[in-house]
Amino acid sequence: NNVVQLPNYPDSESYPDATHPSDHLMIAATFRLG
Repeated sequence: NNVVQLPNYPDSESYPDATHPSDHLMIAATFRLG
């Protein structure tokens, strides 16, 4: 569960992709794969 690694962003859709687009893509992919 990646929520443990990302306590501030439990939902990939809530992640500020405008601030960290690359991180958002990686997180979204991880959530889909996981």
